[in-house]
Amino acid sequence: MDPLAALIPRPKRAVPRHGVVSGTPRARPGAGCQLAAEVLGECVEDLFGAHAKGAAPFDVRLELTGLVSSDPIGDEGYALTVADGGALVQARSHRGLLYGIHTLLYLARVEPTAGIRVPTCEVEDWPDYRMRGLQDDPARGQVSTTASYERLIRELSRLKYNVLTFHTEDMFAFEKHRQSGASMAR
Repeated sequence: MDPLAALIPRPKRAVPRHGVVSGTPRARPGAGCQLAAEVLGECVEDLFGAHAKGAAPFDVRLELTGLVSSDPIGDEGYALTVADGGALVQARSHRGLLYGIHTLLYLARVEPTAGIRVPTCEVEDWPDYRMRGLQDDPARGQVSTTASYERLIRELSRLKYNVLTFHTEDMFAFEKHRQSGASMAR
């Protein structure tokens, strides 16, 4: 099965190459990319845990640049190249870098005898819509915990969503605005 065909959302351009890169992704941030490097490290730990420890690293270069080949790529687009020995994520903004990192990690698989493996490829993508989101309805007694919202936000980020709204209606009582949420507070 082609791992690029399983990417969500489906990228504008995805070209598989022959080969894989093995090891633990390790950020090599360019100028101004330290935050993206930290996110990469946190995501690797979160997704791969013990599989990421002790494995030989492979470099993931992170670059903020205007030199992305597609004109419509915009502020949230990215170019990802996974080639022999490492990966390169290029974007015009931090959001683009994060989306490229999420695509790289989405492609990564743990194989029992080989550790973390990423297929070599070229991916270029940008969103069709400025806002991509989900609305949660925590009403009628189904209130999530802070931990479950943190998990949801991480997963939405990995899917390149950038909006989370809540249908709160009459769920919360507010001290300053007592009329809001009055039906549940009494």
